[in-house]
Amino acid sequence: MKKITLLALLFAIASQGQITYTSAQYAQHGQEFTVSQASNFITMNFAATGANHSWNYANLNASSQAVEGFQNPNNAGYKLAWCLSNFYIFTCNSQFNNNFKLATVLTEGFELMDYGVNNIVEHTNVSASGVTNKMRGVTAVISGIPIPMAVDYDDPDEVYQFPMNFGDSYTTTGAFNLDLTSMGAPLAYSMTTQRTTNINGWGSLVTPAGTFPNVLKLKQVTQKTETIVFQGITIPVPTTTVSYQWFSADYGIPVLQADGFELLNMFVPLSVRYIDEQQCLVADADFTYLPIADYDAQAQSGTVTFVNLSSNFDSAVWDFGDGTTGSGAITSHNYSCPGTYTVTLTVSNGICQPASTDTFTAEVTVTDSQNALTNEVTLDGNVLTAVRDVPGTTYQWMDCDTNTAIEGAVNQTFTPEVSGNYACVMNTNGCEATSDCTSITLLANAGFGDLSIRLYPNPTNGALQLQADGIAVEKVEIYNALGMKVSDKLDLSGQASGIYVVKIKTDAGTLIRKVVKQ
Repeated sequence: MKKITLLALLFAIASQGQITYTSAQYAQHGQEFTVSQASNFITMNFAATGANHSWNYANLNASSQAVEGFQNPNNAGYKLAWCLSNFYIFTCNSQFNNNFKLATVLTEGFELMDYGVNNIVEHTNVSASGVTNKMRGVTAVISGIPIPMAVDYDDPDEVYQFPMNFGDSYTTTGAFNLDLTSMGAPLAYSMTTQRTTNINGWGSLVTPAGTFPNVLKLKQVTQKTETIVFQGITIPVPTTTVSYQWFSADYGIPVLQADGFELLNMFVPLSVRYIDEQQCLVADADFTYLPIADYDAQAQSGTVTFVNLSSNFDSAVWDFGDGTTGSGAITSHNYSCPGTYTVTLTVSNGICQPASTDTFTAEVTVTDSQNALTNEVTLDGNVLTAVRDVPGTTYQWMDCDTNTAIEGAVNQTFTPEVSGNYACVMNTNGCEATSDCTSITLLANAGFGDLSIRLYPNPTNGALQLQADGIAVEKVEIYNALGMKVSDKLDLSGQASGIYVVKIKTDAGTLIRKVVKQ
């Protein structure tokens, strides 16, 4: 009886160390982790494992540090393309959010002549049953023209299965195919993946960051074959990666990960990374962004996703080039207007005294592929219409001859009363543009038809005379070539030589005349 009780006690003690890792512990987008890359790992044994094992890698040294995490897939730039490709017109938001929880910008990509694939973003779902790569957003370059595309996996790539428990073992597969031949490009790309995962250890782990008393250790062997077919030539690229990963329930990513390969049944590490505390290393600023940011007329903004590639920093400040700033390593920014912006990232390592600081600057472009903020004006008969119809847009029609606003002409359409040249200033949430001037020649006004109207002398040395038999003159305005009002009388005395525009408002209409001051 005493023996049974002792065994039960030992089993209870052992069970306390065997954590179960679930989807609730896995990382969410927006979480940030300081991760160190180790330099002195080549002689260390990362393959040792077993139940209630103690791993001690306290002697690892950090060669560099980065802040890592997942992006919000809604801001990765491929949401609309995915919804359209799957015909989710009215349920786009719900379908997208149900399928994708995380996004990761990949460094993969290639270009062959005027064709290629870049700006690849992995879209991942996290559910109670596991972590699965389900779609890749890519920018296909066809004849030098970038085309954003969202391509679903033919066979979703399951990275982890949940819950994780000691002793679990499984093999998963994945397949991705991008065929651009239907779009006139002699290019196709495919990828097959097989992952064999064994959760073969549990116990305690020591790293330079401290002790993790309850961890699960897994070994994952990933066999991947990427195949490029270009102009009928097939180029397969097979790789095999062996990865040892230690998970703690307190962290959303592995607290230690060693990647490499096996040679003669021995593990050769090529990269070792671990969650760490900030150390005094020289700050190095760098970032990239997804250059497919497009203006969304419904949201009235264009979202740019920034990927901070800096190292050795504990603070990051962004100047987005539109008068606003931000902070943090993982960020996205909504630009109110299309255009090109100069963005500056400043990173600092405050652990060092004095602090180590570095900056990096790049230009960011927000496109308007739908031409939502067009400045085009159409003419139908005598009616001018501004094509831009984004909600909230304001309009102000201008007299191009005098470069002045026309009082009360603030609608999307405008019908001039007199012949002249007209333009429209359109403003949508601060995005302002002016149309080209449109020339309109009206038939003679009934009020002017049988009347003698003459402005003389032209050219003039100063004083002007107006002959307007039977017409009451209400107001006179004279403008210079810059559109500045210089007089409200028929007198150019004291003005410089040049061309002036005289605007005469009468009870029969408004007249525009050009005169030359000698």
